Amino acid sequence: MSRTANPTRPRPSGAGVDVRAVHGAPAPTGGRSRATYLRRRLSVIAVLVVAVFLLGVMVGRVGADAGLSDPVAGHDVVAPGESLWDVAARTAPPGADTREHLERIRGMNDVGGGHVDAWTVVAIPAR
Repeated sequence: MSRTANPTRPRPSGAGVDVRAVHGAPAPTGGRSRATYLRRRLSVIAVLVVAVFLLGVMVGRVGADAGLSDPVAGHDVVAPGESLWDVAARTAPPGADTREHLERIRGMNDVGGGHVDAWTVVAIPAR
């Protein structure tokens, strides 16, 4: 028997050669085509754009509301012997009810009763 080298040894089934690649079809990419990668990238970009937009809207609303919740027109110092009523009467806008202005001062400064120590700085509401 002659010993000649067989350059085309048989290969085990399923190893090495893909029939589609031999016949000119594109080589397999694990079931994912270029279009699949493009769709995935576009969907990820779309989700990121929507997320950034929503984050911007939320931050804008928080920033807009934060500065307008309790605007302060100024501050006043309670002199010795004065009460919050005296401060409210002195700082109330023209034509405003002193009682309503006093309640806004109490609410803004977290003062339950009418007694405030002398030299206490009191925030005056703008409205």
